[in-house]
Amino acid sequence: MLNPEVSALLRQGTTDQVANDILTYNATKAYIKARDEFDAEFGAGSFSQLPPAYQQGLADYAFNLGTTNGFPNFRRAVNARNNPGMIREHRRVYRANGQTRPMHRRNRGVLQLMGLQNSDG
Repeated sequence: MLNPEVSALLRQGTTDQVANDILTYNATKAYIKARDEFDAEFGAGSFSQLPPAYQQGLADYAFNLGTTNGFPNFRRAVNARNNPGMIREHRRVYRANGQTRPMHRRNRGVLQLMGLQNSDG
């Protein structure tokens, strides 16, 4: 959710620079959220010990979903550097017309971001 200042800027129209600044701000905020949530579960400094690609994957969850807390098994697999576990637990879904559907493109994207492979997306 955008804060009121950002919402006001967007309603007025904006430049590419302002849009990029907003994106950078929100991406940084998501990275910090992912770090804080991970460190709260696995100990201070745990997040910084992860490979950068794993940090980016967790930040992607925080950016797009607002938290990593909805994926405890995924986080445990990341902490254990358990690639098969990460592949098994990474899947995000959405509800449409009363049905739960996988987010194939986003799921493939996070695996690519993290340097993992999966055949079914």
